[in-house]
Amino acid sequence: MNKKDRLTSALMAVFPSLMSFNRFSKDMENHKVLESLVAFASCNRLISTNETHALEDFIRDNADLREARIPPGHLTFDDLFENKEILLQPFFQEPIPVHRNRRR
Repeated sequence: MNKKDRLTSALMAVFPSLMSFNRFSKDMENHKVLESLVAFASCNRLISTNETHALEDFIRDNADLREARIPPGHLTFDDLFENKEILLQPFFQEPIPVHRNRRR
């Protein structure tokens, strides 16, 4: 994972959804923290301007990507295990090695 991906993951851990960002940003007691997060994102070139709306757009764009990766609700663990190569492939650059009937 490169630096930009790590920084993005860090911000998305703080605000996993646009709703969480909006709830946080509307509370005036969080103003100083929000300014620091905007400065962090701007300084690390995750956003193009040092403004709250730019961070909001960043959270919106990345929350949409994260939500697209959530497996369907009807998926069982057996389904996940049987289809892991397909379902988990977007998270990996190289193919996932498949070890069938591997015994120790």
